[in-house]
Amino acid sequence: MSAHLILIDALNLIRRVYAVQERPFIQIKQDHDDKLSASTLKQVLFNTQKTSVNALIKIIGQHQPTHALAVFDSQQPCWRYQLFEGYKKGRKKMPDHLANKLVDIQDAFMDQGVDSLTSDEDEADDLIATLRDLFKTKTLTQWEEILVPADCCMEPIRTPDETLKHPHVKARQIVMQEGENIEVRYPAWVDGMPPKGRSAMEELDIKDVLIRFAV
Repeated sequence: MSAHLILIDALNLIRRVYAVQERPFIQIKQDHDDKLSASTLKQVLFNTQKTSVNALIKIIGQHQPTHALAVFDSQQPCWRYQLFEGYKKGRKKMPDHLANKLVDIQDAFMDQGVDSLTSDEDEADDLIATLRDLFKTKTLTQWEEILVPADCCMEPIRTPDETLKHPHVKARQIVMQEGENIEVRYPAWVDGMPPKGRSAMEELDIKDVLIRFAV
């Protein structure tokens, strides 16, 4: 099986999403010393995180990669500033409140199975180019042979069929299949017992519902 890697310039995505979420409030900011109220700012940041995660899910859904990584720029000046004094001179600095939100967004990406990589001194473009060229040198099987024994944080993004056959998923009984029906169960064992299957859906009239729940 060949590996299909998606590398995402995360700050490029997040800052564009943030700009769209903030745009409706630009006039309000201008009328209030270029500041938003705490509640409005909280909503803008919430929307930014949610929309960024939705974009990530869409990217994975469209491209069906075996691996994905969100790559972040270093917050320190990179080597390009040494070559060109005016590099990014006209670009606005990322707002502190958005910079402080990046950890939450990275955690939300991780919830989707996508880890984040931040360099100490390079930009995302540099890391993406390096990883792209390196990743192309081996197949998925070869990378698994190298990385799995190293006990590093690596797991392919599997197709639904591959997930059903995965030894860990089968042993934990997290996903079960009966005929054409696939059920995702509670992902934890309780008192040493595997998760129980959900009850089949029933159609009841309102009177039966009230009786069943003793309302």
